[in-house]
Amino acid sequence: MTTGQDSGAQGGPQEDGEGSLVNLKRSAVEGAVLMFLQYGGSQLIRLAGNLALTRLLTPEVFGLMAMVQTMVYGLAMISDVGLQDSIIRSKRGDDPAFLDTIWTLKVIRGFAMFAACCVAAVPYARFYEEPILSYIVPAVGVGMAIRGFESTKLLRAGRHLKLRRVVAVEISTQILGLGATVLLCFFFPSVWSLIVGRVLTASTLTFLSVVAFPGRNDRFRLEGVARREITTFGRWILVSSVLTFLATSADRLVIGKVQGMRILGVYSVASVLAQVPAQALGQIAARVVYPMYSSVRREGGHLGTIFDSARRPLLFLTGWILAAMVACGPSMVSLFYDHRYAAAGLMVQLLSVSVWFEVLDGTNVSALKALGQPRAIATATALRVAVLAALPFGAIHGGIEGAIGVLVAASVARYAVTTFAISTHGVGAWYRTLPATAWILVSAGAGYFGATSLTRSPLGSGLIAGVIVSALWAPALYGIARKVSSIARRA
Repeated sequence: MTTGQDSGAQGGPQEDGEGSLVNLKRSAVEGAVLMFLQYGGSQLIRLAGNLALTRLLTPEVFGLMAMVQTMVYGLAMISDVGLQDSIIRSKRGDDPAFLDTIWTLKVIRGFAMFAACCVAAVPYARFYEEPILSYIVPAVGVGMAIRGFESTKLLRAGRHLKLRRVVAVEISTQILGLGATVLLCFFFPSVWSLIVGRVLTASTLTFLSVVAFPGRNDRFRLEGVARREITTFGRWILVSSVLTFLATSADRLVIGKVQGMRILGVYSVASVLAQVPAQALGQIAARVVYPMYSSVRREGGHLGTIFDSARRPLLFLTGWILAAMVACGPSMVSLFYDHRYAAAGLMVQLLSVSVWFEVLDGTNVSALKALGQPRAIATATALRVAVLAALPFGAIHGGIEGAIGVLVAASVARYAVTTFAISTHGVGAWYRTLPATAWILVSAGAGYFGATSLTRSPLGSGLIAGVIVSALWAPALYGIARKVSSIARRA
């Protein structure tokens, strides 16, 4: 039986001083590489599936799924009390009683979200004048209930940066789920095939989380001490999560109502492409950076000693990807999607401005969680929501471009607050991100205008723009590679 005393066997820090920090950096480097490779592979799989599905389904179906996803995401966020964060942050993160309490709360939360789907489906469908939503929202809720049984063994592996098996499980789940979804859509091209695919994917991940990891299985138990610790830490996480839902879903809620399902479907495609850098950093921040920061804090260290060195390579990597997305976005859309999605090209470029500030903000949020400052995160998100109150005005009077302008302003406002919050703890400085920001503008502009001046071919333009951007980022990427190699050799 695995107990709280076997954390060393699971990869928990065992040494003090310099040796412990070096080992921690080594684990972080390995985890970051794994997450980056996983994300790259995951996006290629997702792109392949997306290309297949856009040929099998209409933009209206993607618009409906965007509304379903918004509902699901909203329910997940308004019930989020930081269960995963508690496992990573708490000193009891390997204690069976603590883990059982986490798992029991997860199961309860899963069934609560399913019940909420059933209750909210009809009003949601009436508001958007889409009757089918009253049926497909509860169906998606089934998958949410299934995910509630997901084993904490998967989360515990993340706590100790043991991510190889986690990556294997998640990639396998994605391949199986997407393959089943595409096959269903081929024979039954409707939104129901997408819904069934989601439920199958949830079932696969839950099953693999139980059987693919060693250790004891979770049991129903609610320990009073553990529950109090979780709820004390989680109350501000809950507030922040509710605000985060409003902050990250307001665009779809407003565009779906003001512009209709067809425009929302096109916008959703553009958003998926533009969000690639932010999601890549989000994966690494949640599964590598935050556990690393938390480990430093548990051992009494100061985040200022590791914050900049940890986030610099991440910002350069995501900055390179983001610059490439700006330069190649319209070419990618023209090359891979048909004429119905042509407007997504400009949307990708405009959304990328907002995404960069989300990337910067993500590194701040990881530090604030490790510092035990969820209130600061909630405050920053509240300001973002306040700015987004102007979103309907922007969408009505400025169309998609006006809506995206409001999104940019909201992202800048949230980033400003989290930057100030970490600076009060002696961590980070806003001006250190200026070189990467400036280089994104320079490289993206050079790539886009250089390519379009040479050729009108989507394939040729995309390749030329990608080469120009990559060449301009090559020195910074080479420096990152040398730094990573140095850490690996020292360890």
